Amino acid sequence: MPEIVDIDELVPEDIEFKYRGETYTIPGDLRTDQTLKLYALLVRLAKAEAKGNAAELGRTVGQAEAALLPIFQVYRPELKELPFGAAALAVVLRRVLTLIGLLEVAPAADPQEPAPKPAPRGRPSTRKTTPRSRRKR
Repeated sequence: MPEIVDIDELVPEDIEFKYRGETYTIPGDLRTDQTLKLYALLVRLAKAEAKGNAAELGRTVGQAEAALLPIFQVYRPELKELPFGAAALAVVLRRVLTLIGLLEVAPAADPQEPAPKPAPRGRPSTRKTTPRSRRKR
């Protein structure tokens, strides 16, 4: 008999955000293209902020808002724009990407500030790590 994998048990639950007395719910299982776009936008936001590039920051915030709006419209199709501003935007992006598993919370950091998961490395080295013995002359 084939093994049955219940995908409902594996995907994240829907995500709720509370803002100014209202609750906004988004799906916990986002499409792959949406997920990758959100991750790329979060990286661009961080780079623009670190460089102090206001023009790039403004463009990226606008693109992030445009990427998040259809996700929030899944359960609230009447939304014409996101209910929150730029300050909450980065928090929402980080939280979504953390809850779906693309970011992880850094151990010594604030749990609201997740760090990107480290990229997987190639095969581990087979080189010996002991110091070489000295040659006698």
